[in-house]
Amino acid sequence: MKKKSIDLAPLWEKWRKHQDIEARNAIVTVHLQLAARTANHFIPFIPRATRQILERADLEAAAHQGLIRAVTDYDPSRNTKFATYAITLMRGAILEHMRRCDWAPREIRQQQRAANEKSAIGK
Repeated sequence: MKKKSIDLAPLWEKWRKHQDIEARNAIVTVHLQLAARTANHFIPFIPRATRQILERADLEAAAHQGLIRAVTDYDPSRNTKFATYAITLMRGAILEHMRRCDWAPREIRQQQRAANEKSAIGK
């Protein structure tokens, strides 16, 4: 079954010209599956200590926040596909959320990774 293509140009125009919230929400709704796929990409990379705290729904919520920001800030004059721009912002929002949920500061995680890499090389 072929996926229906939705013409988003009128919605983008309404959003850009009139800041129409309904148009923005419609654009976000169309791209929710992209947000879910972006969030699912991170599941295998969640540290074990954080898995008990952080769930898929949390990652998807962070991706949704990034998606809304992407729709709000997107500038088509930069000749970038919206999906490319949105994925970048969603990934950033997810990473930021994961950092907030982690008990260890980034520096400690970096040291931990470096130590793990050294021990793996020595084996």
